[in-house]
Amino acid sequence: MLNIILHSYPKGKNKSYEHINFEIIDDNTVVVEIADDALFVDKRVFYREVLFISEYTNGKISDDQLDWYNHNEFKPKISNYIDSSLDVAVEKSIQEMIS
Repeated sequence: MLNIILHSYPKGKNKSYEHINFEIIDDNTVVVEIADDALFVDKRVFYREVLFISEYTNGKISDDQLDWYNHNEFKPKISNYIDSSLDVAVEKSIQEMIS
């Protein structure tokens, strides 16, 4: 079973030029990070990737390293992102950029 740890980092503190980073800690742990200032469409991809990895590896997800969830238990926490179509996510991201 794989443990997937979610982190966010403040603007300007990312480890690369991308908004989403993956870091393999060991055979059982992956840290997935997203920038605090990432747009809605990026967060949608981030959470979909996390769910895919969790489902594929039968992994557990945590955003605080205290509570761990399988992919079905975690879905309700992020439903606003994963239930949005790409068109809706892009529109929300455009609104974020202009406001």
